Order: sequence, then structure tokens, then C-alpha cells
Amino acid sequence: WLTSLSQPSFSLPVDYCEGVNTVASAHNISVVLSVAETQALLQEVPSVYRTQINDVLLTALVQTFAQWTGASSLLVNLEGHGREEIFNEVDLSRTVGWFTSMFPVLLDLGDTSHPGEALKTVKEQLRRIPNRGIGYGLLRYLSDRPETVESLSQLPKAEVVFNYLGQFDQTLSESSLFRLAQESSGPERSLRDKRSELLEINGFVVGSQLRVDWTYSQAIHCQSTIERVAQGFLDALRSLIAHCQSPNAGGYTPSDFPLTTLNQHQLNTLLQQEPQLEDIYPLSPIQQGMLFHSLYAPKSDAYFTQTQCTLYGTVHLSAFEQAWQHVVERHSILRTAFVWQGFDREKFGHKPSDLSVGKIPNPKSQIPNRNDTPLQIVVKRVCLPYEYQDWRGLTASEKQVRLEAFLQIDRDRGFDLAVAPLMRLTLLQLTDDTYQIIWSHHHILLDGWSTPLLLKEVFALYQAFSDNQTIHLEPSRPFRDYMAWLQQQNLSDAETYWRQALKGFTTPTTLGRDRNCCEQSLDQDAYHELECQLSTATTTALQSFARQHQLTINTLVQGAWALLLSYYSDRDDVVFGATLSSRPAVLAGAESMVGLFINTLPVRVQVPSQQSLLPWLQHLQTQQVEARQYDYTPLAQIQGWSEVPRGIPLFETLAVFENYPDEPFLQENSDLEIRDARTALRNHYPLTIRATLGSKLSLLVMCDSPRGTAKGDRTRIDAARIAKHFETLLPQFVQQPHTQLST
Repeated sequence: WLTSLSQPSFSLPVDYCEGVNTVASAHNISVVLSVAETQALLQEVPSVYRTQINDVLLTALVQTFAQWTGASSLLVNLEGHGREEIFNEVDLSRTVGWFTSMFPVLLDLGDTSHPGEALKTVKEQLRRIPNRGIGYGLLRYLSDRPETVESLSQLPKAEVVFNYLGQFDQTLSESSLFRLAQESSGPERSLRDKRSELLEINGFVVGSQLRVDWTYSQAIHCQSTIERVAQGFLDALRSLIAHCQSPNAGGYTPSDFPLTTLNQHQLNTLLQQEPQLEDIYPLSPIQQGMLFHSLYAPKSDAYFTQTQCTLYGTVHLSAFEQAWQHVVERHSILRTAFVWQGFDREKFGHKPSDLSVGKIPNPKSQIPNRNDTPLQIVVKRVCLPYEYQDWRGLTASEKQVRLEAFLQIDRDRGFDLAVAPLMRLTLLQLTDDTYQIIWSHHHILLDGWSTPLLLKEVFALYQAFSDNQTIHLEPSRPFRDYMAWLQQQNLSDAETYWRQALKGFTTPTTLGRDRNCCEQSLDQDAYHELECQLSTATTTALQSFARQHQLTINTLVQGAWALLLSYYSDRDDVVFGATLSSRPAVLAGAESMVGLFINTLPVRVQVPSQQSLLPWLQHLQTQQVEARQYDYTPLAQIQGWSEVPRGIPLFETLAVFENYPDEPFLQENSDLEIRDARTALRNHYPLTIRATLGSKLSLLVMCDSPRGTAKGDRTRIDAARIAKHFETLLPQFVQQPHTQLST
């Protein structure tokens, strides 16, 4: 308040210098807009610059006073309803009482004369007022710091007070029991009382018209002066309305994107690159990591997600394409692209020819540095790249060869993260009633939980479009709400927890990998996968064991990997990464939101040889529960808080446990059938263990190459060996729960 109000202000011109500003000398004049003008002001103007009614009225007021006083700024007291949402648990919307707030604002147009720029300038100045001004009165009159009260009391005093009272037509409709009386309510104050301001301006809508009352002192101003100023105010309003109705009007300001710290210049640069911009917000921690690694190794297919399934039945082709396009329009995350390095693609070599082939031009010079803040931008409308191919004339062997080639070309094509949408769809017709769906997208958009949610929507829409029916889908909260929640989290408690959890751990748990060969783990030719499944009987036994001892299957998988990692590295204190769902329970509707709600966090496990297995597993689960309280913490922050030297990864192995909604994609009356759904996805980590629980526990081991240590038979640590060890170790948890870890 001291900073914004300490600038010099100008006194209003007066007609009678010696007059006394008493209540008895007060006089009122009123001016009104027409019904059509009022309707345009309320319904057409706000969307053009994302303004509120107060923004427009106050812009016109400052313009009017600039014509009268010759000054570009106006110090004005604003009245507010005072029922601000500053406490989540307090709702004052139906509470009876006097909550009115009053606070001064210095509005300055600078040297702008353009109506659109004037609107944006005033709008931004009003948005910078904290909590809609409710704190000013607390500081000015109730602060327990005398120096604060004294400093605020010495600031210039406003000579104008403005209040927009709202639309009385909505409160007192034709069917209402009460209506506004035509008679005066009489004086509210003593006629001998001194008025606080020279001008009181009150606006409200009644009878579908904006009416503005100007109250002034006849001892200070002539009626003709105030009538001229009031009429000038209407003229300024009409000019703003006309401008907002013109085809070239419109634009965003930084306050439209409160999750970012963009200035107007940066925002204008973004708008030049993407005129159809709808929203902007930062990246989640896991998105930042994926962006970094995608830019670091642009030729890698890390985080490229390729989902395939076979569809049986007769597909209505236009309805199928329409359903997918509708889902893209419904979810903002599917219309999202990413910008970095000053938000200007030209700075790091993007050319139209580069963008047309969908590849990110190389590379290491483009990696965001510490001064860059990557952003995700949502585009209002994008067309989903969709392709249909008819392969019915090919033989079975030709189809297989062509499919493998297509999948590889699709992976090689990748995505340009700066151009939305970061997904595409291909439908291959194999026979008259058999189709292959290939849905590719970048993992930076979606987690595994989102996949069944989207597919369920797609086939519900497909069924409706095929039958020429309308369908109502429940609204889904946008991904930006999760980003807003993330920004509200306090990292101080998280820092305390993670520093303590990693205290004393100074050397990462390695498997013989050369850390200087960072791109080795992203070499597609050296990448290996192996999947194994435990039997139904073994899976059932593990589930019974977990329930009996109040453990989760995830704890058993992590425990098994901790023991194996300890064995492979010959260390009793190991750290590996774990990817977990981070959909906050306190965020209403989080379970139905579409986006990337995962995070990767370190799991530190000590393996004391003399401890029994079961209590060790129970302690591991307790650790998991504690860590979940801070699952929003960026991994880069945790790395910085750890004692591992900067520049060295905290871990190089990852454990992922997948547990997604088990809901059918198709409706019961559908003529289609889906089989053989599978997803190919890899990350940048040298070794990943991915567990999926169904009727059988499935384990997928993904590693970039055979690797080992210097310890005897442990020298070869490859996918097959790891899978075999898992198959051997997990059943022993059930059979020997009290054995010592050393055995």
C-alpha cells in the first residue's frame, strides 16, 4: 500500500475555493445508459479483454477525469462488499451484517490513449490489489504496529469515492415481493456533518439500464461542471463499448494467467506465436523432467507413448473420428503445447521446415537452463491428426510386416513439443470387421490413470454419434486446477522430511553404469524388455499375505526390488526411484481429471541382514505412507536437499506399480469388442521395473543394456536375470515371512 499510493496525486478543480463540504450542501445528479448500451456493457464487453464491470467503469472514470484535470492518474476510494474468500472454511454469502470495505487506489493511464490499452492498464492495476483491498482497513486502523498506522495516515487522501452496487434487477425482479421505492429514504447523516470526499459516484443497474449517481457539494462545484463531467463519463463508456464491439478488439493481460509471472511483453510474444492461446501455466515437476530429457536426446523415443488395440465389429468411420475430436475439444490438456527459453522458438533454431515434420531440432543448446521457466500453453482449438488406412487387400504376413514398419516410423516421427496436439490417431482396417487402433501421444500429457477415462469417453461419444443421439458427459476439472493446487503447497515441511530421509546417503546405488555416458540409456539399439507373469495361484497367495499383514502389493514389489538392488550392488543402504500417482484427495474430482498426475520420488531402504522380513516390510510401508504426505515435491528439489553431489543422479533404477480404474471402455449395448490392448512406453532411466496387478501379477523389466558390478556371479545384470530373481523371491515372502534378510 505504501508503494502504490506514495506517488503524487492531483487535487480536483473546484469552482468555489472557500466552500465548506457539508452534508447539507450535497446535491445529486444522475445519468443513464440506454437499455441496448447497458446490455452490451454487461454481456459483450467483458469477454473481449476478460474484464469485470468495475474495470470498464473505472477506465471510463480515469479517462473522464483526465479530460477534466489534465492528469493521467486518479486517486479514488473504492467501496467493496468485503465478503472476500480469504478463508476456505468461511462462507459469508448468506451472513447478515456490514462487511463493506473501503480502500484507496491510484489508477494511472500513463501516456496511452488507445481504449484497449487503457482497459488493460486499469485492469492490471486493479488486479494487483491484494485480496480486493480488504487488508487496507485492517492495516490503517487495527494494526498493532504504530509506525504502520502512522505511515498510512500520511498518504494522500482521495477526493473521489466510487462504488458499483450491482444489478438491482437481479435482486428485485418483477416477481419479487419488494421493489425500489421512488421516495427518498431521508438523510442518513446529520446535515452539519462534513463529507469525506468531494465526489461520491455510485453506479447500479435498474430497469435494465446503468444509472450513475454523482453526489457533490454545491458549496464547492457548480451543477453545470458536474453535469459536464458526468456526461463525459457516459461518452467515455460509449467509446469503450464501441471499441470492444469492433472486430480488432481483444487481448490478454498477465493477470489472466495468474499461475505464471509473465509480463505484458512476454505475453504479447506468445500471442504472436499462438493467436489461439486459451491458457498458460507452469509445468508440474514430472513434466519439467520429461521436457528436459526429450530435449536432451531428441532422437530417443523416451516418453513416447504408443497404445495399440484390436477392434472387432463394424466401425462407423466418421463417428469414430468425430468422437476423438470431441474428446480433444473437451480436455484442455489434449490441446497443450510447451514453450521454453524466453518463449521464442526462433532463439533455438525452429524453422517452419523443422516444425512441419514434427521433430524437435537438435538439441543440447535448446535445453532449458536455470533461468528459463518452461510453460504449457493451451490452444483454443486443434485438429487431431487422424489417418485411416485400408489394409484388407494385404496378406496376413504383409500386414504384420507393414504394421511393424508403421509402428517404428511412428516412433521415429516423435512429437514437436512446441506444437499442439501432442497426440495422433491411426485406424487400420485389417478385414471387414477387424481394425487396429494406434494411438500415439507424448507422456508429458497423460498418465496411465487417464487412459481408461479417455477411452471410456471416446466410445460413449462414438456410440451416441453413430446413433445420431445427443450425450451429456459430466464436466471434468481442467488440469490447470491441479497446477494451482501444486503452487499452494508449502515446501518447507517437505524439505525437512526429505533432508532427514536422505541424511547420510552420499553415493547413489549403481549397477555398473558409466555416468559420463548420459545418452547411453537413451540408445534404442541397446534397449531391452522382458515381461514375466506370476501364476494366478502365486498372485492370489501374495494378495492374501498382503491383506493378512496390512501390506500392499506395491510394498511387496518395492521390498523385493530393494533386496535385489542390495544384492546386485553389494550395499545394505540403497535408493531407487518410485513413480506414484499424485492425485490429491483434497482436490475434489481429482480421480476423474485427465492429465499427468504422477511424480517420481526417491525410496531409501536400509537392508539390515539380521532383521526379519515381515517387520522390515511393515516398516517399508510406514515409510511409504509418510512420504505420500510430500508426494508433490519436485525431484530436482529433493536432489538439491540430498547429500549426493550436484550433477550426479540420486538414483538410476525405477520401480513403477500400475493400478488404474478397472472399468470397461465399451457400453453394454455396444456392437464392438476390444482385445489385445497394450502400451509401449519407455523412460530415460537405465533400468525400470514396472508391475501391473490383474488376475496375475505382471512384471516388465526394461533396461538399456546388460550391466554389472565387480562381484563374482553378479557381473551380468540383465532383464532376464532380474525377472527370474523376482519370480523366485516374491513367493518366498509368503513362504518364509520370518526369515532373516541375510538369507
